[in-house]
Amino acid sequence: MEQTFTQAATMEALSDLFAEYDHKLMEEGAEPGRILTGGPCDRETTLGHLRYMCGCGMKHASKGELRNSFCCLGFIQGGLWREGIYKLSELTKHNGSIP
Repeated sequence: MEQTFTQAATMEALSDLFAEYDHKLMEEGAEPGRILTGGPCDRETTLGHLRYMCGCGMKHASKGELRNSFCCLGFIQGGLWREGIYKLSELTKHNGSIP
């Protein structure tokens, strides 16, 4: 199935946003890693999982799997807000960059 211009622009904007979040998390000292338990986690583990999810989101966007990519985005943004890295108003502006 051929992509429309809008789909391609959306995938590119999502990839850029995941890369921005990955860089921010790297600056926070996070190393990518999965959380394999359902229990509470410390900040380091949480940020590492958010970095891992950035990679997942980029992979989904590159494959054109927008639904999965947006699911990753929502999870990551919720974690970034919870950890105090971005304010809700900032995250809202980030979403405005996605066509």
